Amino acid sequence: MSHQYDSPAYYARSGAGRGRLKVLLGAAPGVGKTYRMLDEARRRQDRGSDVVVAYVECHSRRHTEDRLDGLEVIPRLHRDYRGSGSPRWTPRR
Repeated sequence: MSHQYDSPAYYARSGAGRGRLKVLLGAAPGVGKTYRMLDEARRRQDRGSDVVVAYVECHSRRHTEDRLDGLEVIPRLHRDYRGSGSPRWTPRR
């Protein structure tokens, strides 16, 4: 299945220019890095930015999973590797 984000040409045509990367650091698990990132994504989307979540690991935290509602999420591909059917994020080529 082809997706509009598969091709670098999509970004060249969009005229969006260069993006920005924000890194949220936290030395311990559960300090709110993912929650904070998803809050920022929601705020930017509300201001009109095109927001796409490429990968997120919620660690079964319901409040974090709830922050994904309304955001576009690129689905993970399920790959079988040595009997493990775990989902992996794999960019399409």
